[in-house]
Amino acid sequence: MKIISLTFFVLILLTTTRSWSQENSFDLKTLLHLALENNTDIEVESMQNQISRKQRWQAVTGWLPRVNAQGAYVETSGIPGIPDFVSANGLKERTAYLNVQQTLFDAGKFMDLKESKINENQQHYNSFLTRQQILNEVIRTYFEILKSQGEIRTFEQNLKSFQMIYQQSQMLYKNGEVPEIDVKKSLVEYLLQKNSLIQSEKSHQEKLVYLKILINLPVDREIEVSDFPVKTIHLDSLPQYYQLALANNLSLKMLETDLSRFQIEKTAVMLRHLPAAIAGFNYGWDTNERLQRNDRGWQVYISLSLPLWQWGEIRADRQIADLKYRQTRTAIGQLYKNIFLQVQSAYNDCLIQQQQKKAMGESRDAAEQAVKMAQVGYREGTITNLDLINTQKLLTETQINYSNAIYDFYIAKAQLYLVIGKMKEDFEWVEN
Repeated sequence: MKIISLTFFVLILLTTTRSWSQENSFDLKTLLHLALENNTDIEVESMQNQISRKQRWQAVTGWLPRVNAQGAYVETSGIPGIPDFVSANGLKERTAYLNVQQTLFDAGKFMDLKESKINENQQHYNSFLTRQQILNEVIRTYFEILKSQGEIRTFEQNLKSFQMIYQQSQMLYKNGEVPEIDVKKSLVEYLLQKNSLIQSEKSHQEKLVYLKILINLPVDREIEVSDFPVKTIHLDSLPQYYQLALANNLSLKMLETDLSRFQIEKTAVMLRHLPAAIAGFNYGWDTNERLQRNDRGWQVYISLSLPLWQWGEIRADRQIADLKYRQTRTAIGQLYKNIFLQVQSAYNDCLIQQQQKKAMGESRDAAEQAVKMAQVGYREGTITNLDLINTQKLLTETQINYSNAIYDFYIAKAQLYLVIGKMKEDFEWVEN
């Protein structure tokens, strides 16, 4: 009976452990989707999109007919000699009417309508840019975590080697084959490597916390990230990426919408010299006595408002719009140059990481052989303890650099796709 109970307990423990692992271990694809669903910056931009659509509708309604109902009761003193336009039509007056009003032309509302469409487009670009930046940040953090995990594994493996060097130097010192300083050097290096492991673990936890913030998980929740399947590293030519950047760069699109905005502002300022026109229709009652059926009446009107003197306000607005337009054109010209520099920089980073991966792979293999040779040479007394330690440190460095070069390439390529405005969560940035 005890054996059955123990077996049942082990099965429950294994099931619980597997369930925890599945719920708390995330691959990159899952992390990207969680970021799109839960990231607060993306959520804020989504709400801002809704606001811009509502503002667009508000601008449209400015050109639609307005219907108002109004009623009033007025009582005057009736002092003799008061003109009729002051005392209305009598001592006591009741009014009730329905008003329908239609804007025929208004430069301000014309600008509101045009600008609302530009704001909606610009908000769309801004939202998409934020989305791409968050995806890129999740990708970068994910690979930084993998790099720190690789560092931890390397330090753990090599810590054992440094411990063996220390133990070996103690043994050789007791046999009188090496001086005591070899033991001291081995111990110091062992402790330094142990400290490096502690620092890597600390950095790893900090990156995990930042990742949880990006995907909006509780910071006290324990999570892990699964390894990324290394794929063939592929790059197109620099001119192709540059052309894609000019076509898709979101910062450029946002500046171009600003250029349209200021051009419309210049047009709207010119239109302000024209009269604003409103047509309206009133239907209702206006009487001193009780409201009667035969007291009803209607009124049709057209109202014109023409600016005659504005103390140079319209002229100043036109000059401001023109300066903003020219300022934006200058910024666009500068951005074209910056885009080329950004694409070239990101592309060069990718090329460097490609070369680094190959070089670090060869260096790692050579360092492994060097360590084996150094261990034999130290035992035979042909090399010093310091030579052995330096060779082992070199192996640690090349192992870390090789692992980092793989992940640094993906970070660099994700940055390249962010620059050209093509960052997506479907791994197009990896495969193409």
